[in-house]
Amino acid sequence: MSFYQGWIGQASCGCLGAKVSVNPWIMFTIDVAAFFALLLARPDLTPLWVHRVRILSVCSGVLGAYLLLLGSVAGIAHVRYGSIDAALASLRNERLSLQPALVDMGEGIAGEERDASVELTNWTEHPIRLIGGTADCSCTVLGDLPITIPPGESRSITVTMRLPKTPGLFNRKAQLTIDDEGFKRIGFRLIGRISRAAE
Repeated sequence: MSFYQGWIGQASCGCLGAKVSVNPWIMFTIDVAAFFALLLARPDLTPLWVHRVRILSVCSGVLGAYLLLLGSVAGIAHVRYGSIDAALASLRNERLSLQPALVDMGEGIAGEERDASVELTNWTEHPIRLIGGTADCSCTVLGDLPITIPPGESRSITVTMRLPKTPGLFNRKAQLTIDDEGFKRIGFRLIGRISRAAE
């Protein structure tokens, strides 16, 4: 990842958080050094090869048990909630889900307008109104608003964004305002890449 970010000219890879700026080529060098250090310090794997049949047998049993557990959980989720998505929403105590939470706006040039769709699902037993949106970027969803999402149903909205001016990768936060027994906000992120003028 750091190699790719260095290749496209990203100023900072974000590897150490948003407040620390680190050149991607420096992090790539550290990654390569760590990889070779792990190769040199790896343990002796000969005993694993000698007992490979027993190890494969144990691994197969563990994998089989895991798949059985996964299938049981999926079956219970479908019987109890109707779908895995509904079960996950219940576990997270989500009244309204937004998919995808990370919207890829693709690659474009500075100032270009891009559209993307997000889907909202109402898991409550009453209608939820989507009435507005706020963001720290040049994006809007006002063309589709306001909309009402009936109980147990989904609706798609279009997010229009004017791509930022700085070349490289971008990551912006946006929020929608909903009326769900009071005004609340639901957030998502917009990512993409701005090409240099010469590209």
